[in-house]
Amino acid sequence: MPHAPHSWYLITTIVMVVATLMQAAAMCALAAVALKARKELLQMKNRMDREVMPFVNQTKAVIEEATPKLKLVTDHLLDITSTTRLQVRHVNETVNDVVDRTHAQAKRVDQIATATLDSVSKAADSVQQAVGLSARQIVAVVSGIRVGYDVLRRRRRMSHSADDGENFI
Repeated sequence: MPHAPHSWYLITTIVMVVATLMQAAAMCALAAVALKARKELLQMKNRMDREVMPFVNQTKAVIEEATPKLKLVTDHLLDITSTTRLQVRHVNETVNDVVDRTHAQAKRVDQIATATLDSVSKAADSVQQAVGLSARQIVAVVSGIRVGYDVLRRRRRMSHSADDGENFI
């Protein structure tokens, strides 16, 4: 039995060696993958340095050059906006004033037209009454003349027929 613990030590040592070798193999595989990834990253960095960085640098230069101009444009837009607001207020006030005056003038014209129509109506009523009264008087006079004329005509006819007597054919 003295050999039994020794064999256990030996088996445990072998298992530990195999585990360590497997660990080393895994580490080597990880190192190989890391090296490959490093190589690809270096290639990507070099490609970015060649292709993308000039574009980034140019864009940065354009932005740096355009920044003062954009600030100036922004300032001008603010000034234009302020001026436009003032002008719109002025136009609104003017339009409101014109509308108010137009309403006032429309009321005056309506009052004048109403007064004129009332005057014309009164004048027409007066003329109608005057003409109606005069017309009735004229009609009465004409009727009287007609009646008188008819009476005179009848007398003449009667006298003609009596004078003619038997000579009338």
